[in-house]
Amino acid sequence: MDFSLFRETFRMAALALVANRLRSVLALLGIVIGVGTLIGMVALVNGFQRSFQQSIQSFGNNTIYIRRIRPGIQFSGGVPDSLKQRKAFTMDDAQAILERCPSVKAIAPFKWPWIDVRMSHGDRSTRGLFVFGTNEQYLTTHGYDLAKGSFFTAEECARRANVVVLGKDTRETLFKDRSGIGERVHLDGIPFTVIGEYEVKGRMLGNNFDAVATIPYSTIDKYFPVPQDAPPWFPKRGELFLDAIAQTPELSDQAQKEIIEVLRIRRHLPSNKGNNFVIFTDDASRS
Repeated sequence: MDFSLFRETFRMAALALVANRLRSVLALLGIVIGVGTLIGMVALVNGFQRSFQQSIQSFGNNTIYIRRIRPGIQFSGGVPDSLKQRKAFTMDDAQAILERCPSVKAIAPFKWPWIDVRMSHGDRSTRGLFVFGTNEQYLTTHGYDLAKGSFFTAEECARRANVVVLGKDTRETLFKDRSGIGERVHLDGIPFTVIGEYEVKGRMLGNNFDAVATIPYSTIDKYFPVPQDAPPWFPKRGELFLDAIAQTPELSDQAQKEIIEVLRIRRHLPSNKGNNFVIFTDDASRS
């Protein structure tokens, strides 16, 4: 083997490196920076994904929504009669689901006033407030926590009590730096006692989850009943939407199957007929 050629090649390469030391260092530095940037971007993306998933989960991403019609569907020429005639849900349905669906942990009714409702305290009042009614299981079904005070009880729902839980923005609008717990506010002139305040939820998809006020679902019917000729996506007097949650996230699919089976039996649907209701989730972290 001719080692002289090998030695000459090595010598020329070494001379080239010495002669172009700065270029070599810069090339090596560029490689290091490039690799470091790539690793940093991957870490950033992974961190963002984790943060996004945690944000989604904080909004109750495992909630199972039980509705007559899927929200957001557009109909040319109006809602078909077959959908208008779908049977609404009641608390009897909710109780049956709790009793017969072992994978379901909790279920809460959900409804809201037909009209925009303004809340006031003294000379201060809210704008853009979302008022809705539910029961004592709402904190569980939607992953909410309380920052102060307490949530209403099953007994307060049963007697249609005038109690309200506020979002942080609602409380600050009405009370500024004060807690507001035990204070009296008015919903369209009707007095309510503030008993609690939610932990901060923030905004998502254009919705402010801190500009809310929650009262017992039964109190909605007491003061703000929805007229019978309202669109089918508004629960009328005695009617409800239902929101459930599984015992664990892994049991969500099983819980939905159990709910469907119970509702089909209660609605006497034969095996050759489709569901006359919809069940869906908002588990965006898996999409």
